[in-house]
Amino acid sequence: MSVDQHSFGGFVLYPYGYCNFFYCPPHPQGERVREIGERLAAAASAAGYTDYQALSSSSLYPVGGALDDWISDVTSTAYGRGGMGFTVELTNNGTFFPAPGEALRVAGEETLGWLREAIRVAAEEATAMKARAGSGSTPP
Repeated sequence: MSVDQHSFGGFVLYPYGYCNFFYCPPHPQGERVREIGERLAAAASAAGYTDYQALSSSSLYPVGGALDDWISDVTSTAYGRGGMGFTVELTNNGTFFPAPGEALRVAGEETLGWLREAIRVAAEEATAMKARAGSGSTPP
């Protein structure tokens, strides 16, 4: 799992960013990626400042060369599952660069929230991989 952090927006974006009206491949772990995006957004929102939204990167605007797309397409686990990449667009609190100290404090609290949740998710994924490896089964 990879999380790329950007400023500003108040979004948790998940693959794919290069989609358009005519073409958008399904992510190998589409439901899980969406679920994790929603969990990260809820954790960032829990700081109480910004209502983060989880959405597909291309829903915001189409983009090519994003890290979350690369992670999802190029990397895979030993079991052939696609990697999971996300981009967190930090809150802007109505400010832009240079952000005042209060805006940085808020962004820090929100970041700590989604980062803690990302660590929980990584632990879940590692536990699930270990269980599958021990049982000799393949991923769903």
